[in-house]
Amino acid sequence: MRILLKRKAATMPWERPASVPYPSVWWTFEAPDPDREDGGLATYRVEDLTEDRYEDVMQLYTEHFLDDEPLCSHSGIRQDAEAYEEIVMFWRHTFTERLTIVCYKEGSKELVGANLLTMSVADAEKVDFTELVKTEKLKKLIGINEYMSEVVDVYARYGVDKYLTAYGLSVKTRFRGLGIATEILKARVPICRAFGVKLSSTNFTAIGSQIPAAKVGFKTDLEMPCNEFVKVNPKYTLNGIKSKSLKLMSLLKRKAATMPWERPASVPYPNVWWTFEAPDPDREDGGLATYRVEDLTEDRYEDVIKLYTEHFLDDEPLCAHSGIRQDAEAYEKIVMFWRHTFTERLTIVCYKEGSKELVGANLLTMSVADAEKVDFTELVKTENLRKIIEINDHMTEVAGLYARYGVDKYLTAYGLSINTRFRGLGIATEILKARVPICRAFGVKLSSTNFTAIGSQKAAEKIGFKTDLDMACNEFVKINPKYTLDGIKSKSLKMMSLVIDEQP
Repeated sequence: MRILLKRKAATMPWERPASVPYPSVWWTFEAPDPDREDGGLATYRVEDLTEDRYEDVMQLYTEHFLDDEPLCSHSGIRQDAEAYEEIVMFWRHTFTERLTIVCYKEGSKELVGANLLTMSVADAEKVDFTELVKTEKLKKLIGINEYMSEVVDVYARYGVDKYLTAYGLSVKTRFRGLGIATEILKARVPICRAFGVKLSSTNFTAIGSQIPAAKVGFKTDLEMPCNEFVKVNPKYTLNGIKSKSLKLMSLLKRKAATMPWERPASVPYPNVWWTFEAPDPDREDGGLATYRVEDLTEDRYEDVIKLYTEHFLDDEPLCAHSGIRQDAEAYEKIVMFWRHTFTERLTIVCYKEGSKELVGANLLTMSVADAEKVDFTELVKTENLRKIIEINDHMTEVAGLYARYGVDKYLTAYGLSINTRFRGLGIATEILKARVPICRAFGVKLSSTNFTAIGSQKAAEKIGFKTDLDMACNEFVKINPKYTLDGIKSKSLKMMSLVIDEQP
């Protein structure tokens, strides 16, 4: 017996409403100008593609995208005349939706990059490209992408009837490594808002697009290793592809941002958080002294700045490797960053009883989900410091601490430093122990930090920090060629967490 299911009437394909001006400029930003030898910035804009630039986008995608995008490159689309013709036809059809965006540098007509966007609408009448496409190579690409979409079922997962998606992002070679891809992806937020769309979802196939997407706020719905697709369909073999995995990632319209964290008046300031005994370097008999860990007060700001400029910059592996001390601009910016951290009134310092000498410090801060944050990558222009911020951001994004531990905030840190003559006495371990009473006082259940030096990693492990992510320093260059850490004074960086309720 044959059963026929009555289908819902198909909705009409999406059309750009006349109420949204076309063409529109969606996003402007500053980024390094490859034409300036001094490393100065240029202003860039992201706007709608217009018909007079169709051929320029075609040239960008045929000369760059086909060789760069892992699936196209692996399938050899460029080398197959029929498949090449079919994909060009596909791109031209996409242009007609008037959603594709392009990027230009102000004062220049040169095409910097583009993103082929389209609107996916539930139950809409769609062009069935599997019927139009005849080549096995292109059918394979379409089949793999459709499989990812079907497994996730974005409509059901997010409760939407449409979402903004894409068929590829490309940046011209000479503009790569400048953060352009990230900025082009940011344009999706105002585009979605203008069209009343709550979600943007895309199958990101290259690590070079997966990382920018994560930076913008895209979350991974499905990650599938490339060597797993052959199990779905024997035709989907991807041996030798230039990607480890494909990621279906989504950017949901955010809830209104919460206010930045402020220290509540109910917690006394300044406060002594921890006291302990440790060897006294001023005693020849190796006797002990009593030490205390307490809040940093404004009258000691300059002492902490001195400690960090004279010790931390040469000791912390990323700062030392990047040569922050030797770069006047980077040096100035990191000091600014430290001073900003002090204003949160969370930084702690250590003193020996009976002495005003600064023994050590830990620059603490509260990380709050959805809170308005100072975007230091926007403020920082030096590559040395950007590199450090981006490496730390990558570790945080991969670890996914909020979701992993089910928290909406956690205590973190921007560096721990001990005065040279007090090292080897167990001081670092004791300063880290102070995080337990601090977290309890503020009702925080977790403390997490990216520990970069072996000395701090061992100290953290002693008091109960567990490793969420251990990434070898020689692996970062695979994420971004700029992240080379050859010769760094550390084997790996470790994102480590301390669950407060598990502590005595």
